[in-house]
Amino acid sequence: MEARGGTEETLFEHAPPPGAPLRPRLLADRPFLWLVLSIGVINLAFWAYFGAVWADAAFRFHANQAQMSLLLASFSSPLVLLVPIQGILVDRWSPKWLLTLGMACGLVAIPVAWGASSIHWLYLSSFFSGAAVGMVAPSRSALTGLLVEEDQLVQANGMLSGAMQLALVIGPFTGGVLLRTSGTNVLYPAVMVVAGIGLVMSLFVPDRRQGGARPAITLRELADGVVVSWRRSELRLLMWLSIVAWLMVNVYWILEPLYVKDSLHLGKDAVQFLWSAQGLGALAGAVLLYRLEKGVGRELLLVGVGLAGTGAGLLLFALIPSYAVAITGMVVYGLGFSLYFASSLALIQRIAGEEKRGRVTGFFTVIQEGSAIVVAMIVVGLGDLVVVRASLAVSGVVLVLAALLGLLRLSSSPQLAPEGGAGR
Repeated sequence: MEARGGTEETLFEHAPPPGAPLRPRLLADRPFLWLVLSIGVINLAFWAYFGAVWADAAFRFHANQAQMSLLLASFSSPLVLLVPIQGILVDRWSPKWLLTLGMACGLVAIPVAWGASSIHWLYLSSFFSGAAVGMVAPSRSALTGLLVEEDQLVQANGMLSGAMQLALVIGPFTGGVLLRTSGTNVLYPAVMVVAGIGLVMSLFVPDRRQGGARPAITLRELADGVVVSWRRSELRLLMWLSIVAWLMVNVYWILEPLYVKDSLHLGKDAVQFLWSAQGLGALAGAVLLYRLEKGVGRELLLVGVGLAGTGAGLLLFALIPSYAVAITGMVVYGLGFSLYFASSLALIQRIAGEEKRGRVTGFFTVIQEGSAIVVAMIVVGLGDLVVVRASLAVSGVVLVLAALLGLLRLSSSPQLAPEGGAGR
């Protein structure tokens, strides 16, 4: 699962991108393909479930800006609390079994949302879902580094991203159709069945573990991901870009259903269809990364380009209150965010090294979800003073500016330039 973004031979066989031949080496790697399959299927369930929860909050329970913020914070809080510990655990224990436990926790969240009688039950469901993502995210990242060769990391992350983004296309679209025709009493049970299939698939992922020394866990190691990220110039730049990126993206996640309801004047199924459009763009970005032969060493360049595209899509989404324009903006947004997110993971996996991938991934997940809590606190504090459409547009502008500054920094530093070596 991969919240917000925005996570396989079978998937690509069912929907082969035109003109996008897949490299035999990755397709022949069946342990990695089981990882891609399980991540793809569980994300299919996650996005249909999460879209339904988000739409229910805004339309069924008439949530305001503050309540939507609390819903996002309830998802993010377990991630901030647990991910550093889980990042250490994934480096010391079994990424495969942590992945499976995370998927099981996500399955528990679905019936809680199904039986919700108030928005408070959605808060609880969102909390379980956040705890699940906190286990799945570092496990997926660590397993990718353990299952494929270093020179295939960009393409492997592109393939995983393709599975997740294909799920983001199909999950919300199917969820939107079911919401419109049958309601949540059909949607939630269907999602539970799909999530169960993904859980079973995760059992076929091999139990690969890092082969380095495993000293006893100490409290100091909770900060180890921060130390590694700060000492490496590539990760340090990625850290600053990620802070800005997630602050702005979380503004979108909080306010998007309210924009759909109050500015576009559409029904709650439109929330799901717009997410599906985002997934379509993200899938295109994943295919682009998969076909990229020389992505290693150019991850930061891809991160900057991706953030610029994310901001441009958000601007288009917010500036013109039209359903067709909103869909177009979401496609652009999804394409940019896919480039940013998958390239970020590839950089972390390459720079952090086998023994510390989980910890560094955990630190960046804390940035991601900590930003959500910060934004939620600000919106709760401001309340009705938050102007939905204007806030979305400003977020798009900030993303574009941050991307341009990051690319300027990249071009002016020999250490950070593509294929410029290991900066420190």
